[in-house]
Amino acid sequence: MTLKGQKNALRKFLKAKRKELVQSGKKTALDKKVYENILKSGILDKYNVFLCYVSTEIEVDTIDFIKRCFDIGKIVAVPKCTSDEMTFYVIESFSDISTGMYGIKEPLEHCRLLTNEEMSQSICIVPALAYNKEGFRIGYGKGYYDKFISGYKGATLGLCYSNFIREDIPIDKFDRRIERVITD
Repeated sequence: MTLKGQKNALRKFLKAKRKELVQSGKKTALDKKVYENILKSGILDKYNVFLCYVSTEIEVDTIDFIKRCFDIGKIVAVPKCTSDEMTFYVIESFSDISTGMYGIKEPLEHCRLLTNEEMSQSICIVPALAYNKEGFRIGYGKGYYDKFISGYKGATLGLCYSNFIREDIPIDKFDRRIERVITD
């Protein structure tokens, strides 16, 4: 099987496992533990600008984290995808987002593009279906985050459930390592 075929098969398997977590009701408790560990990590003290995905039903939840950032005056920027790139726009509330490309929540047109200065002082919270212990991930297959991270100068953080830390993640030359992963 090709590397692409291996990745696609693993994505399909992992998406099914994530859906099982949702259906079993276990996901909410795991999300709460991940959120508590984010708070304990000290990143809210260290960074003022957060590039953060708005979680879908099967992803590690980021909603409470984003709310916390709003509450304490942090800058939150969320991704907007076009056919060939991903850029980050500042949101000030959840009313600044709507469903966009691939069914994910994206910033509305009135949101401002994150400045280069803000970008240089930021941490990017990267979604994934699974990570390995070295910080490599299996994403959703479009390559947006790997392409973005290849030119990104800020810090990177992954969120993952501990039972989705795996050693069988196929890695190719385009995959980028995430510096730190927080789990439940």
